[in-house]
This record gives sequence, structure tokens and C-alpha cells, in this order.
Amino acid sequence: MPRQSTSLRFPSKDRRQGTPIHTLGLVLLLAIACPGAARALDPADLPNAIENAETPADHEALATYFEGEAKAARAMAERHRSMGERYRNLRKPAGLKGVRAQIEKSMPRHCDKLVASYEAAAKEYEAMAAEHREAASAIE
Repeated sequence: MPRQSTSLRFPSKDRRQGTPIHTLGLVLLLAIACPGAARALDPADLPNAIENAETPADHEALATYFEGEAKAARAMAERHRSMGERYRNLRKPAGLKGVRAQIEKSMPRHCDKLVASYEAAAKEYEAMAAEHREAASAIE
């Protein structure tokens, strides 16, 4: 008598054909159940979103967008902070002259200015997000 395999089998091709339909149904269900969560704000549509923000969901979408911008600005600040440290810690041969000497003097300052600029931008984005969250809660 032949022995039956107890290993797991992959579903047949016929059973997998319904998967895209099931996935689409799940996405639609989530979009209906959580309308604010499924909506991401396109940066190209930002002027229209700002001008037409009337509902709590509109303001939440803007708040989420600005929080994302704040996070990106903080990441750029950290990148430039790291770059500034690298420039500061470059091995400096004795008697260094020319272009490299100028770069080693100027680049840490440039990086520091960019760090300050990105951190200031992040704070402004966070303030904008907070105001949109406040507007959303005032409407509810």
C-alpha cells in the first residue's frame, strides 16, 4: 500500500486564481471601514487639500502629511550632522594646502547650517501637524 505524504502541499493553480479578488476585497473593506487611514495625501495635491480641508479626515490627512515631512527633515538633519562629523574627523596631513584644506574648513560649517535649517523645518512641520489635528478635533 503506497504511503501518503504528510508534507505540506502548495495550493493548485486553480485555487490561487481567486487570490487577487480576495486581496482586492480586503483592501476595499479596509478602505470602507477606515476611510481616513487608507487615504494618503499626494504632495502634488497639497494646495487643493489645504484649500478644501473641511472635514476631520481632511485635517487628519494634512496632519499626517506634515508629520511625514517633519520625519524626513529630521532624517536629513541627522544625515548632515553625521557628514559634518566626518568632515571634522578627516585625517589632516601636516602642511595641508589647497582645495582639500579649504573643504576641511568650510564643509563642517555648511553641514551645521543645514542641520539647523532641517531641524527648524521639522519643528515647523510638527507645529503645522498639531494645528491640523486641533482643527480636526474642533470639527468633530
